[in-house]
Amino acid sequence: MTLQTFLIASLIGYLFGMLPTAYLLGRAVRGIDIREHGSGNVGASNATIVLGWRYGVITAVADAFKAFLAMELVAGLFPAQPAVAYVAGIAAIIGHIFPAVLRFRGGKGVAALVGLLFGLDWRFGLGAVLFIALLTWLLNYIVFPSLALFTFLPFLTHWTGYLRLCVVMAVLVMGVAYYKHAINIRRLLSGEEVPLRAVMPRNRG
Repeated sequence: MTLQTFLIASLIGYLFGMLPTAYLLGRAVRGIDIREHGSGNVGASNATIVLGWRYGVITAVADAFKAFLAMELVAGLFPAQPAVAYVAGIAAIIGHIFPAVLRFRGGKGVAALVGLLFGLDWRFGLGAVLFIALLTWLLNYIVFPSLALFTFLPFLTHWTGYLRLCVVMAVLVMGVAYYKHAINIRRLLSGEEVPLRAVMPRNRG
């Protein structure tokens, strides 16, 4: 992978990733800035809390799709270099977490990570969706499966034979994810984190 291809993939991924689905839905559906409501996060979890579970699902799917689409586009541009598409997926996660269009206040990258996993192999993506759904249902909090997936990413990247650079990027994005979820961990410890079952019944729209 050359520096030029790395930069091209990173730029494409970041531009796709920073599309703020939850923010746009908040403006369109309720005329609000979603960053000023709920947890203040621009992602599927807060979209569910503030806008209702249907919009939460729409946000999750769209956020996953933008990472997947970035990888597919880059894979088409550089078909002989799968690692370049991986870089685009990681960049899409970073774009989602730190979107320039929202002054770098974005989501936590979980749905974008799922999109990256679909980009690697549809079986990884499907497994991630089932893992998140099952563990969230069992534990009543999405923070646990979210951090578990980010923790697993470097190992999966190494196991599937990607370049060492990709493994390093996976470790870095894992660190960013833990940093972004620190507030959730603090809320869990203080009993202030909103459980899934407390949100779903009163947010049917």
